[in-house]
Amino acid sequence: MAAVLALTLTACGNSSGEKSSGSSSSASAGSGSLASIKLTGDAKTAPTIELATKPFSVGAFETRVVKEGTGDAATEKDVVQVQYNLINGTTGAKIDSNWGTPSGFDLSDTQLIAGLRKSLLGAKKGATMLSALPPAEAFGTAGNTQLNIKATDTLVMAYEIVDKFTPLAQAEGTEEKLDPDLPKVTWKAGEAASFEMPKSDPPKKLVIQPLITGTGPKVKAGQTAVVTYTGALWRNGKVFDSSFAHSGKFSFAVGGKQVISGWDKGVVNQPVGSRLLLVVPPDEGYGEEGSGEIKGTDTLVFVVDILSAY
Repeated sequence: MAAVLALTLTACGNSSGEKSSGSSSSASAGSGSLASIKLTGDAKTAPTIELATKPFSVGAFETRVVKEGTGDAATEKDVVQVQYNLINGTTGAKIDSNWGTPSGFDLSDTQLIAGLRKSLLGAKKGATMLSALPPAEAFGTAGNTQLNIKATDTLVMAYEIVDKFTPLAQAEGTEEKLDPDLPKVTWKAGEAASFEMPKSDPPKKLVIQPLITGTGPKVKAGQTAVVTYTGALWRNGKVFDSSFAHSGKFSFAVGGKQVISGWDKGVVNQPVGSRLLLVVPPDEGYGEEGSGEIKGTDTLVFVVDILSAY
């Protein structure tokens, strides 16, 4: 369920309240205000969200600080780790909760819906908050049948900011010597890399060659890795994909089989801040079937910067 929300919205929470923000029209256009909502429970369990009346709805996004946090406010450059409880304002029914197992959200990710970004932008570590998301800030007029959310439902989220950090912009660390039998990489900040391929046959097994060894913690299986990448074909050096052609950064669950096995094996146990050259044979890539312009016999070459892991 949290994976569904990660592509759309998210929130989490605990305690009682104080400051609020949002236009006065949010209450008048709907049938409620966050000021009427109570949170009960202790800090160790997901808070219970008590609606004064049902159905609860707002006409515009509204948020309330229940407990002040500390430090700098989160910006669109940050990843925010959050534990949350999410309910349907119409029925009061629970939609999802990840309390005790916080999720990380990259605020630079353009796939996150407006309500999630508004909830987390400006938040501080340790803060407990409430947000009300009208349909326009959540799933829109389509609703979400999987989560039993109708097109008219307001969502209410109680959430706590567990941590906040800013991923690296690019690899940082100690430069390593490159094996002369491996492809040479030319890398420019913010752009896809280019490759000079050897004239020899590619290796038969996965090659993991650090170009820069980072100084951050080692990436663990089960974490979400945030990376930039460029991929090319060994046979002709042609770049077939790059994160810079999309949103700039790419996130995946390490060891979760969301990417080719060469990536899962290549990134795990590598320090954050590292730049890796991965030479991926077909059986660690797209196999005999290939993918698009990638043939079933193609060895792939990637340069990957590990920007963060959480």
